[in-house]
Amino acid sequence: MKRYINEFVKLNCASDLLELKLFPNAKEITESMGAFHAVRSVILPETGIQRNDPGITLVSVGDGCTPRTAALFAFLTKWQCYSIDPQLREAPFSIKQLVTHPIERLTVYQKEIEDVIICSASATIVVCVHSHVPLPLVLPQIRGVPRHVVAIPCCIPQDIPEKIYRGYIDRNIWSPKNEVKVWLNV
Repeated sequence: MKRYINEFVKLNCASDLLELKLFPNAKEITESMGAFHAVRSVILPETGIQRNDPGITLVSVGDGCTPRTAALFAFLTKWQCYSIDPQLREAPFSIKQLVTHPIERLTVYQKEIEDVIICSASATIVVCVHSHVPLPLVLPQIRGVPRHVVAIPCCIPQDIPEKIYRGYIDRNIWSPKNEVKVWLNV
């Protein structure tokens, strides 16, 4: 149950992420770390994608009021990372902070996914941690193949019709909504 918190505090970037006030509590840390775990334990071994490949695109849809999950991936990979959420707010985290203290390879959109199109020449990983946008609305906005998806659903069901996923309960995520779904090549 403490796995992701223990991993997080050992990260070289943990102090930077905390200083930026991206994570308001431990629950949010475990959710983002759970998404990272799903990518590194399912998607990377199955696809051969490498964390140091700058051609990979990661899109975190419904990241919350701060770009927490996309920022975590930006620190832990060399990927181009995008955080998309209309609820991104100015405080305690400030979008303006990214101008004065930018996170390399992180782009933030304070918009609904329907108002953004992300194009990638290489593989794209879509992460939806407790996102309130159904995947059938997300996927048309993400252009690039192959696409791989990690969803940790909350109140909005996350499914891709007629596509098989790998699913599991991740008890290291400190939320009752700790089901993880992973789709490859959608």
